[in-house]
Amino acid sequence: MTIIILGAGISGLSAAYHLKQRGIKSIILEKENEYGGLCRSIVINNALFDYGVHVSFTNDDYVKTIFQKSVDGKFIEHEAAPCNYWHGFWIPHQPQDHLSFLPEEIRKEILIDFIKAYCRKNTKINNYHDWCHHQFGDYFAENFTDVYTKKFWTVNSEKLTIDWIGNRLHRPDLDTILDSAFGIQRENSHYVTSFRYPKQGGYNSFLRLLAQDLTIRYNVYPELIDPAKKEIRLNTGDRIQYDRLISTIPLPELINCIRDVPERITRAKNNLRWTSLLMLNFSINKKSGSSHSQWNYYYDEDIPYSRIFYMSRFSDLNSPPDSDTIQVEIPYSKDKPLPKGIEALTEEVIHCLSQTEKIEGEKIHLMGNFNIEYGYVIYDKARTKSVKIIREFLDENNIVYCGRFGEWAYLWSDQAFLSGKIAAETLDIMKELQ
Repeated sequence: MTIIILGAGISGLSAAYHLKQRGIKSIILEKENEYGGLCRSIVINNALFDYGVHVSFTNDDYVKTIFQKSVDGKFIEHEAAPCNYWHGFWIPHQPQDHLSFLPEEIRKEILIDFIKAYCRKNTKINNYHDWCHHQFGDYFAENFTDVYTKKFWTVNSEKLTIDWIGNRLHRPDLDTILDSAFGIQRENSHYVTSFRYPKQGGYNSFLRLLAQDLTIRYNVYPELIDPAKKEIRLNTGDRIQYDRLISTIPLPELINCIRDVPERITRAKNNLRWTSLLMLNFSINKKSGSSHSQWNYYYDEDIPYSRIFYMSRFSDLNSPPDSDTIQVEIPYSKDKPLPKGIEALTEEVIHCLSQTEKIEGEKIHLMGNFNIEYGYVIYDKARTKSVKIIREFLDENNIVYCGRFGEWAYLWSDQAFLSGKIAAETLDIMKELQ
């Protein structure tokens, strides 16, 4: 039996690994020249940057064990300490739980509107905008969640559904919001209270065990998939036959490859939306920064980045001695393109970093940048129906899908890992039923 897996990211590696555990061989086709996908790590002038920042905060013991074995137990466990920057104020994360860091007059506005929202009955929730205004009150929603939504998701909050939220946002009750305003300390409500990170080699090191002894063909990708013939034509011109196919590549890319796709599937594919990420990587001459947080969120509209990550605070070995490394994230999409060229944008970022991080501009050095074409799935109103239509089509053609962009879902790395495991188990069941 020939099993082909498209993509050697964490879900593709997991699928192949778990098939191997059952004695089933597979071949992974990977477009890049290395495995890891969004979990890759790169070294630039002795400084390590992840390909989009990841930290492991999973509670799943099985995932923890695999990650731990991959790095021979050499990882660092941090207490998470992210911060928020809002109009010159630094606020611990999540801001709704730390209102005492804001001026009294702003706290008063937030409390008044929160109580009004708290007392409203039978509020109809049509979208994320409604949800936020109902949960936090108008003042907080207008100044925090509405603004950050546009920066991070690149669309207005009215366009988002609420089925992606889960435990990502803390919804305070009246006691909690009052404690927050008066500085009464409560337990950390953020979904990341602590996290693990490899001591050396970046986040990609957590995937080493998965990748061992797998058959991975690099620099190849499908140009045409014929489900009827179970044949794939590669960019190299080669044609390969398969008995089972697992795809972890983004749904738009997969549908574009499949022969004779019905018009309804093309329409559904065209309805999918996602963000892309421009990541700018910087080195700073000496240990710097405005706080000891590992990453920060930025709400001001005139600051081009949504988040920055201190890579050197994840592990000292990520940067040369006496220097910090910072990765800056700038989301964009068809709905919100990049406002200017990379050179001009870099200059603006350096200026803003000097202001927000209190670092002299001449000490900030660009190490390089990379573009992540598929960053996050946008949960707009068209997503659920479109994904359902596409999945039914893939099921009919015996194509198994997994991972963040294979499932077209907001999956963390541990969830993507488990998604690959489930895909492998699905094929194992199919094999037994033959």
